[in-house]
Formats: sequence, C-alpha cells, structure tokens
Amino acid sequence: MKRHKNLIRFLGAMLLLLLLFNNARLMARAREAATHKPPVQPTKGHGWKLSNNTGLKRNQTYVVTFRDEESRKKLKPYVKIGLDQLNAMPEMKSAHIRFNIANKNHYVPLPGKDNYQARPGTYTFVYGLKSWPKGDWSSSTMGGVVWINEGYWYKTGKLHAHDYAVKNIVTHELGHLLGLDHCDKEAGLNPLMCELGDPRTFERQGLFREPDLNGIRYLIINARMGVQ
Repeated sequence: MKRHKNLIRFLGAMLLLLLLFNNARLMARAREAATHKPPVQPTKGHGWKLSNNTGLKRNQTYVVTFRDEESRKKLKPYVKIGLDQLNAMPEMKSAHIRFNIANKNHYVPLPGKDNYQARPGTYTFVYGLKSWPKGDWSSSTMGGVVWINEGYWYKTGKLHAHDYAVKNIVTHELGHLLGLDHCDKEAGLNPLMCELGDPRTFERQGLFREPDLNGIRYLIINARMGVQ
C-alpha cells in the first residue's frame, strides 16, 4: 500500500512538472508574440510607390464592372489591356489572383456626389470601401471607382483624345485601384504611375512598365506577409 501511495505521489509530481513546463512554454510564446515586431513592408522603391500596404489578397478574384452599357462599350477594350497584363504576370498566377470583367453593370453613387465631382472632359479617381447590403453584389466590397467623363468622346462616338492617351489613363487609374500611388519620374524609367502628363506618351499603349510591375509585385508580397 505504501509503495502504491509513493507511485501516486510520483505520478502526481510528473504531471505537475509537465503542466508547469507546458505553461512555461506558453508564457514564453506569449512574451515572444508581445515583443515580436511585424516585418517592414516596403511602400516605395525605384520608380514605384504604394498608396497602401494591405496588398493584394491571395486566392481572390477581382472584378471590374461598369456604370452602364454605354460605359462598357467605350471602356471595356481599354480596361482589358491592363487586366490581360496583370493576369499574365507569373506572380499573379502563383498567388492564384485573377482579374475579370463582370457580365453585369453596377453603379455605386456616393451620397451627394452622384457624378463624383467630375468636370466635363476629365477623369476622376475615387477610392473607398463599401460593402453592398443586398443583391448580386452583396458578398463583394467596392475597392474604388474611376470616373472617365464622356468629354473624351465626340457625340458621334469618335475619340476626342488620342487613343494611346486614353489607354494610358485607364490603366493608370486601374493601378490606383490596385494600390499604386503616383511615383517620381525616375531617370530613364518613365513608369505609367508617375504624375499624369508624363504617362501620355505613345510607347506605353496602356501597359504597366517594369517599375509599375515591381510595385504590383510588392502588393502581392505585402499581402503574403500578412498585412490585410
């Protein structure tokens, strides 16, 4: 009987030791988590700059839609240039990120700003987050709005601005929707996301340049680092 009691005491001591050991490990992990500093997310580099550090989420499909059928008819060919380039990026494929054009049109008015304060012949970028409460888009979140005024077209449907300028402007504004900001004009680089005026050059033809793509790559990297 005495041996049995000693065995119980011994097992009880082992159990207590294991609990204390595990508790010490948990406390050490908690202290480590409290003092751990998250990795620094780059927000700018040579020829690129980010407007946010949240990044592009992996395993997501991003969708572009239009206000109405007239907007779709005029803008879809220009939007498609930038989206095709994004979908072709190996980094997008590895992260399972896809950009599509929605089959349905959808218009999101801002309270008191139905025209987004756009002026005739201008383009305006509006960024915001808005979850739609009902309907086909109830599970979606608005990432931003680009208003391109009909002043870019004659009433006959012919372009008022140069075709390459509209291509560049549409893709430039798409870059803002992704999270790219205006960047400085680096010598010899001329990224599409530098202040508008510079990007209106013929050779870009609505395509992001390598510095712009580097910024987009960091949007993916930052998301992978867990800042959402």
